[in-house]
Amino acid sequence: MEYIDSFVIENERFFYFSLEKIINENPKLEKLPLSLKILLEANIRNSKNELTTKKILDIFANRKDEFINFYPSRVVLKEYTAIPTLAELAKLKEEKLKSKKLNLSVDLLLQYMKENEDTYKLAKWCDKNFSNLRVIPPGSKIIHPINLEYLSTVLHIEKIEEKFLLFPETIAISDYKDNMTNSFGVLGHKLESIDALATILGLPLKIKLPKVVGIKVVGKPKDGVLSSDFLQVLLDVLENANLDEKIVEFYGDGLKYLTLENRTKILNKASSYKALCSFFAIDEKTILYYNKTRQNEDFSKLVDKYLKTQKLFLNEENNLEYDESIEFDLSNIFPRVMPNLKNEVFKDKNIVLSLIDTSNGFLNPFLIIHCALVAKKAYEKGFRIDSKIKAFFKTDLTVYDYLANLDLLKYLEGIGFYFVNTNGKIEEKLSPNILTDCSISSGTLENNYINENIKLNYTMSASLVVIHSLIGSMKLKVFDKLNPNELWPEHSEVLRYLEKIDDTLYKDIYKNIFLGNEKWQDIIVEKSESFPWNDDSSFVQVFPFKEESFKDKINIENGEILALFNNEIKTKYISSNIQITPYINVANFLQEKGVKSFDFGTFEDRRGCSKLMVLGAFDTNEIKNMMVSKEGAFTKDFKTGEIISFYEKSKRVHQSQKDLIIIADENYGIGETNDWAAKATKLLGVKAIIAKSFGENHRKDLIKMGILPLQFIDDDIKSLNLKGYESINIKNSEIKKDLKLDAFIYKGEQIYQIKLKLRLDNEFEIQIYKNGGLVPFILKDIV
Repeated sequence: MEYIDSFVIENERFFYFSLEKIINENPKLEKLPLSLKILLEANIRNSKNELTTKKILDIFANRKDEFINFYPSRVVLKEYTAIPTLAELAKLKEEKLKSKKLNLSVDLLLQYMKENEDTYKLAKWCDKNFSNLRVIPPGSKIIHPINLEYLSTVLHIEKIEEKFLLFPETIAISDYKDNMTNSFGVLGHKLESIDALATILGLPLKIKLPKVVGIKVVGKPKDGVLSSDFLQVLLDVLENANLDEKIVEFYGDGLKYLTLENRTKILNKASSYKALCSFFAIDEKTILYYNKTRQNEDFSKLVDKYLKTQKLFLNEENNLEYDESIEFDLSNIFPRVMPNLKNEVFKDKNIVLSLIDTSNGFLNPFLIIHCALVAKKAYEKGFRIDSKIKAFFKTDLTVYDYLANLDLLKYLEGIGFYFVNTNGKIEEKLSPNILTDCSISSGTLENNYINENIKLNYTMSASLVVIHSLIGSMKLKVFDKLNPNELWPEHSEVLRYLEKIDDTLYKDIYKNIFLGNEKWQDIIVEKSESFPWNDDSSFVQVFPFKEESFKDKINIENGEILALFNNEIKTKYISSNIQITPYINVANFLQEKGVKSFDFGTFEDRRGCSKLMVLGAFDTNEIKNMMVSKEGAFTKDFKTGEIISFYEKSKRVHQSQKDLIIIADENYGIGETNDWAAKATKLLGVKAIIAKSFGENHRKDLIKMGILPLQFIDDDIKSLNLKGYESINIKNSEIKKDLKLDAFIYKGEQIYQIKLKLRLDNEFEIQIYKNGGLVPFILKDIV
């Protein structure tokens, strides 16, 4: 089965895994959605043998509910996932890794990271010491589409044995709300923090073959309907559909009315409609946008050639087969004016506050120019906003400048809009009496603005904000000779202005993207084999990596109980991101390092400090260990009778070379996945957790940290009358799926034998546990 093919462009030969050859052998694959074809190509390209290839082809051809791999070519990390991952990476480099090149390209988006010398130094050191890692530093002038055209290549080129191999770029991103690449054909998948380090080291993400819902966009919008009108209707449709963990793939001739900026808005909301991701294949609009923002037409030709050869280019004559289909007709949409609170009803009230806001990161030139042209026509007809209305245009200098360059800025200012910088506060511009008994405010360009002091708040397109501001009320009517239809620009007129925007707009956005703020620039780091750790830091500290021996059997002997928990222990309480208070174990640690209580900050700020996160684990009033009378991370040392912290108990048990066990009732670890909930448990020395049931995400995270999840079958804490002084033996000569094993509980002279179910639910989880966790598993291959 030889699937490699090639083509020549610009006198250079490029190789690729041919989907055409694959499909010729397996015709059922021809009608796969484009997103699945991208996954198919990656799995075939990375297949190690013919048997694996046959299994992959069978899974895709028959759409089986089985595991495949997601192979990212690039990883994108945001601030609070990046710092602990970088700390672990730096520690690995000095202990295990010899290469300065990571398995994958890594982008760190740190533009909103709080100023701190320790975290700045760590990020800058990694930037300097790993060749395929790049940092967008704090203070960068940045807009969300950075995840679109600037960092993305769309097509990945890898040189193997003097040959250039092409394949689609795919990304794994830690904060999926910021994943915009799916809007132009780069398939992205959410990266959980606990998976970040292993993924960077080359371990693919294990996922079930996703179901794909096709959204066919048809029709042409009515006159007066803007993308901000039909976007909300589309989002309502998606939120009411059953899209849980499915890929949502868009196609149809109506897509030409959705700009890339519109598409990013849909992607940004994927979590609200519970989809695995949304996906727009590349089309001519994408290529044009890419040309304009990257100024690399040669590479665009290569992208175009590859995608069309592989039939991954968006085709209006779509004959692909989706698991489900939904049709969305743009011609059925009308201009929308929406109350911002659910209990509001439409009322014709006078407007006192108008706001157009482009500051939430979605730069949509079409909508901005459209509203500016409405203002232009109004200005030329002599209309002005009543001085009683406070009208604001909130944006950054980039938008301000290009409106000025297009000679449109003066019209918005001329009719009565005041420009406010992105970080400016509208309330500071209002006099106190304005906010006492006002009746209504009109809304924003891309997001909802609600002022709690104004009785009614409405959201609409930016152009309608201009119209209603001129009318002075919420009723669309001819008022003082103002006819809204006469102010509405033609679609073609907006496009003419868009064509005037040259690539200097994008150059201005990104010209200083790697510069950073002054504090970042002042940090000096050198190339070195190891990072210069600061032992006094409470922001960046990491424990050394422990060697994990391979386990081919289960052997927990004389296990001591760390805690007995009741039902519903949530991950957000096992490890929280909240404010650090002066009354918990972490406070003493910080004070010993000279940190004043008013500078404690949050756990989220200090996620890069392993010891702090371990000290803070379980330490909340929301958690109570049934072994003691107080809340938080406290337990009992039955040898001395002392009430001590989890951390102190961990140290004592480690010295005696025994294992620690946590026992819980139902729903242990429910809630969202939380890397430190599992990491801190591991670092406390916990070898196994026995519970009546687990939160599924946390169960998987425990395995990734090498912790054994075991489930009660007929017993529980109450029936066994556990107090916490007992010792436990759990042994079995093999590790396999659906295993039921014996546990022996020693209560003084009494011995209780119970059955437990091993919660390693598939072969992948078994291999991860046997190797001691996710990172040791991948390190065995690397080292």
